[in-house]
Amino acid sequence: MKTQAVLYNPGQVAGEI
Repeated sequence: MKTQAVLYNPGQVAGEI
């Protein structure tokens, strides 16, 4: 669920992608 992770953690986008 990379997409949801980005939506909930916009600050950790670089770490989630």
